[in-house]
Amino acid sequence: MSDLNKLGGQHYDMIRRCYNEKYVAYKDYGAKGIRVCEEWHDRDTFKAWARANGYVAGKRVLRYDTKGDYCPENCYIGDSPYKARARYQNKIRKERAEVNRQKKAELGIEHYKDSPLESVYYGMKNRCYNPNFDHYYCYGGRGIKICDEWLGKDGLYNFIKWAMNKGGYEEGLTIDRINVDGDYCPDNCRFATWLQQAGNKRNTRAFIVDGEYYSKTGFCRLHGFTYNEYKKLKNKGMTITQILDALEK
Repeated sequence: MSDLNKLGGQHYDMIRRCYNEKYVAYKDYGAKGIRVCEEWHDRDTFKAWARANGYVAGKRVLRYDTKGDYCPENCYIGDSPYKARARYQNKIRKERAEVNRQKKAELGIEHYKDSPLESVYYGMKNRCYNPNFDHYYCYGGRGIKICDEWLGKDGLYNFIKWAMNKGGYEEGLTIDRINVDGDYCPDNCRFATWLQQAGNKRNTRAFIVDGEYYSKTGFCRLHGFTYNEYKKLKNKGMTITQILDALEK
């Protein structure tokens, strides 16, 4: 089909939209009072205006005011709205892909799956938000959540960045919540050994000394005495300070 025939097709469609009540698009044009100016009722006049204003194959006659009529004062030659939208969406996708590529390059990886921290991240999400997960009742079932910083659109990136720069991640360590009743967030998480985690379970009673959070077994190990020695003195009603004084003499 020649360019002029395609332009003639646009004229035919424009007239139908505005005047043919049986046409599917009439409800959005003619039914809303949109009309075609008198001079454009003549197809050749319409074609002449379009060619003089830059019409080429693939372009369309569009309106500045989409509630206004088809007339020279309100129309211009432009891309199909669908093509323009597709180009815009493609542009946005490319921009997002480049931003994501830069973020992963910053972390030293090409794909998130290249990092062992990806499985740590999704394991954490399963524990908190997947009711079908085996141990959900110990996490999400108790109201344990993941902070917004680690859940948003950049959640995985933020988590891996924290783990590598501030969380103390090393191969062989696992994610651990310092306060076992608290959420997964930068202020309440660390990477720890299995031994450290074992001392930080919910069934391991804990306390704070000089602003530091300790499990009882961890506290005893730190100060060089056994849990049984600690327990005997604690059962006598001694405070932590008194126990330390007694056992370190």
